[in-house]
This record gives sequence, structure tokens and C-alpha cells, in this order.
Amino acid sequence: MQFPIQRVIRGCAMTDKTDSTQSNPEPPEPQPVAETPVAPAVEQGEPTAARATRAETHNTRRRLFQFGAYWFKLFAQPLLAIGGIILIVFLLGVGQQYWGMFDNITQSDVEAAPVDDGTEYVCPMLCVPATKVPGRCPVCAMELKPRKSSGDPKDFYGLTIEPAARRLTNIQTVAATAIPTNKKISAFGRISYDETALSTISAYVDGRIEKLFVDFTGAKVKQGDAVAILYSPDLYSAQIEVLESKKAMESSQSTNQRVIDSNKRLYESAKKRLKEFGISEAQIAEIEKTSKADSRIKITSPISGTVVEKMVVQGKYIKTGMPIFKVVDLSKVWLQLELFPEDAMRLEIGQSIDVTIQSQPGNSFQGKIAFVDPTVNPKTQSVAVRVVIENQLGLIRIGDFANATLKVAIPAEGTTVLVPQNAILKNAGHNVAYVETKPGRFEFRNVKTGPTTDGNIAVLSGIKPGEQVVTNAAFMLDAEFASASKPSLINPTRLSPEDQVAKEKQREAEFVITQALQQLSTADRKLAEAQGYCPVADFRLGEMGKPIKVDVEGQPVFICCEGCRTSLLKESDHYLARTAKYIKNQGRALPEDEPDKAPGGNPK
Repeated sequence: MQFPIQRVIRGCAMTDKTDSTQSNPEPPEPQPVAETPVAPAVEQGEPTAARATRAETHNTRRRLFQFGAYWFKLFAQPLLAIGGIILIVFLLGVGQQYWGMFDNITQSDVEAAPVDDGTEYVCPMLCVPATKVPGRCPVCAMELKPRKSSGDPKDFYGLTIEPAARRLTNIQTVAATAIPTNKKISAFGRISYDETALSTISAYVDGRIEKLFVDFTGAKVKQGDAVAILYSPDLYSAQIEVLESKKAMESSQSTNQRVIDSNKRLYESAKKRLKEFGISEAQIAEIEKTSKADSRIKITSPISGTVVEKMVVQGKYIKTGMPIFKVVDLSKVWLQLELFPEDAMRLEIGQSIDVTIQSQPGNSFQGKIAFVDPTVNPKTQSVAVRVVIENQLGLIRIGDFANATLKVAIPAEGTTVLVPQNAILKNAGHNVAYVETKPGRFEFRNVKTGPTTDGNIAVLSGIKPGEQVVTNAAFMLDAEFASASKPSLINPTRLSPEDQVAKEKQREAEFVITQALQQLSTADRKLAEAQGYCPVADFRLGEMGKPIKVDVEGQPVFICCEGCRTSLLKESDHYLARTAKYIKNQGRALPEDEPDKAPGGNPK
């Protein structure tokens, strides 16, 4: 009896024999080479059927073994080989990382390595820092250009330029000088009339312009001169009312005080109405004197000046409040200027200013500053300034252009020097200059600038008087600094490696102090931050761990460690005073002139 697996194996064997005649036969079953399979031993007296069964079982096992070996060679062996290679590469990487197995360089490798002759490769567009390897820029794809590095590599803020290269680039320097006490400011503006001397003649009553005595703009009038005649029935009625009320008041024979007062009130009311129609007190007196009302009234000018606008024509009907003329006194005129905020802040009301009128180049006029706008125009970023100029002779015309020149004082802020404006390079709020400290060596400087005057600019810090400042070819020199990976206009805040290490150490120290202060309660932390320093050791609170709070005569004092407690309690008055100074100095270090020792000889 055959089992199902035996039938499958036998079927596979027959298939193998059948397919062996095809063009691409399957790999033959592995045949034993060294030894021939030995049939199981035949025991004496064993039945023939039993011997056949044992032989069949043996052959079945042999075929199973050959079948498994074939598929093992086909798949398992390649997988094991690949896994072995990966394992070897992994072990080599681990060995290189932890034991440096391949750090030794042979003599041939040393001879083949390129010699560092100081040549650097820079991008023409300065996209990336300089490199020792030639190639193309990874940003703009331009070919890197070779360049010989010059100067001391340790000189991070300086660069040495050879004399030949300096002549080729035409680098020029000038000496920084002391700043003058005054700054000259020039401005351009337009003449306008004095708005405080402008008067508008309006109609006080409805009517018709019957006649114009001033019928053109620019006519000069004096105060009280008639400029027009107005016909108005309402004005005539008001005059009749005044005359009748006055007649009733004077002719009344009543002795009743209430009647007398009533007649007087009617008269005063009629006069008031007539005044509101623009009739002066003198004109009312003339009407009462002649006892004659007139429907036509003269309109007079309230001031002496020039008619700058005429808004009616003869015969035109007008309403109450409608303007008729505009008269302005041109004995004084205004000059409207626009100045930069930094220049306007130095002006003072009443300050004299020289003015030159464009149409009168030979004449010079004196003016005084009357107003400085407290706001900056958001569109022009300028400040309006008003100058009052005397014009008694009438030589200055409205609308003319004028140049104004004035001098303002510049207060000194520390050591202030003056350099040409082209010596300062500006970028995003940073001001940069280059100073020649010794022949051929140029040093990068971050500077603080002040106002400009006559092509020069005040430098408040960064440059000392007498130093040679680069004026011509400053941008070319800046490009050299940028290509050498030094501070430049592109990156003016770049730090040297030493400064970076110091900044990192300072950052770490601040982190330690912050962590130590956070261990205190909220109230104690505020007190410790206000104190800032240990009054005994003069160390920052938190540098040596959590500050210690000590009650000294009812006042809390923080010290850096327990070692300072004894000195604090022994010389309490001195250290309390010192603590008060720290708090007054807002937690900052005290000046260097503070005494180093406390009374009694104990160290700080």
C-alpha cells in the first residue's frame, strides 16, 4: 500500500524523466557519486512482501532528500551568501567607527594626496564660503575660481592686501577727523501766504451784488475800504425796525417801568439784528442820525491786504454766509519745508534761517522757524517745518520756490569722528567700515553712525580719530572679506571661532543660572533676580547652584553658597549696603571702583 506522499514523489520522478527530453530540462536529481545507496539488509526468513516494502520506503526517503537539496541550492545558498556579505560590511563599518581600522594611510596615499598650497576656490557670486576643493557652485552652478589666500588665517577680522593688488583695485583711505560742533542743513520749499493773516469777506444777509469796487484778484485794499454794494430788502426791513423801535422808545409817555423796559428791549433787539447783517456801529449811528433807511449797503474790508480770491461777479444773487472775497496780509509770508526726522528733531522754535528765493538769486532773506510738525508724514517719511519771512517790501511772491539753509548743533556722544559718506556701507540696519590698521592690513569694523553733513557722516562708535578709513573701493574690499569667509556686509555679525566658543560658554552659563533660580519659589526668584550677585563672593547667583536665602536683620539676602554665610552675618552692615547697591543697579555687576574688601579685612 502506497501513501499519498509516495504517489506524489513517484509522480514527480516520472515527470522528471519525461521532461528530460525537452529543450530546457530541469536540473537532474542529484546522484550519489562516492557511494551507491545500499539496500537495507535482508534478514533471514523475511517475507518477500516485507522486503519490497522496506526497499520502497528507502527509495522514498532518498527522493525526499534529493528534492530538498535541490531547492536548498536554488534559493537558500544565494540568500545565505548575500546575508554573509551584508554582515561583513556591517562589521567593517563598526570597526572603522569605534576602532579606526582604516585610519592608517600608506606612503603611496601620502604621495598621491594633493599638497595644500594655500589655494582656495570661491564662487564668483559669493554664494557659498571658500573651499579647498575645485568644482562648481552648488547654488548658481558657476565654476569656482582659484584664489591664493593672503594674510594670517588666525586674523579673523583682518585681511592683508598685497601692494600690487592694492594698486590694481585703487584702494584709498582718509584719516577720520573730529566732528564739527554744527551741522549745515539745506532744504527746498515753496512760499505760501500767512494763514493767520487771511480774512474772508462773506455775506451776512441775502441779496444781490449791485456793484463791485474790486473786480479782479490781486487788488490791494485797506481796512475799511468798500469792496462792493449789496442790495437787500431784508436789510431795509431791519433798518426800518430799528428806526421805528427807537421812535417808539423816545416818544413813549408812559411812566410804567415795565413799558419803558419793553420798548428799550425792542430797540436793542432791532439793533442787534442789524449788526448781525454786517452793519457796523458807525453805520447804525449814521442811519439813526439821518432817520433814513437804505436798501443798499456797502461791504467793507476788515483788514489791509491783497485780494487773493474773488468769488462773485456783479449782479449775482448771494445767500447768507456765502464768501465774496478773500483778503490776506502779505507783509509776512510762510516758507513750507520738508525735512528728515533726524534733522527736524534738532530744530528750535524761533531759530534763524537763511532763505534764497529762486526768482531772486541775488537777494537773501531772513526767516524764523515758527512751527515744527510733531508727526512724521507716513507717505514721504518727512517732517513739515514752517518758516516765517518778513515781506514788507512785497518782493516775495506766493507760490515761488526757495532754498533754506540753517545750522544746528550736534551734541557729542562719547568720541565722535567725521568720515566721508562713501566710507560707510549700510545693510539692514548695520553700518560697516574698513580701517587700515597697518600698511596693507585692513580690518572690519561695525560702526554706529550719526547725522550727515556736507558729504560727511558722524561716526559715534567703532572708529577713532586719526584712523585711516577706506573710502574708494570699499565694496571690492568687502567682497574679498566675504569670499574669505570673514565678517562682511553680507554677514556683519559673523563671529570668530573663539568668539563662538565664548558665546556658547556664556549661553551654557546662563542656562545653568536659570535652572538654579527656577528651584526657588516665585517670590524668592524675583528677589534673587533683582539682587543678581552674591554680596560676599561677588558671584552671579545661580553659578554655584541654588542660591541660599539668609535673613539679615529682617532683610532677605541671597548668597551663592554656605561658605559666605559666616562673613555675611559677621559684617552684616557692609553686605547689606552692598546688596542695596546691587538692587539699585538692577542686578548688574557693580563698578570696578567698588572696594574689594569689607571692613575688618574680610574679602568680598
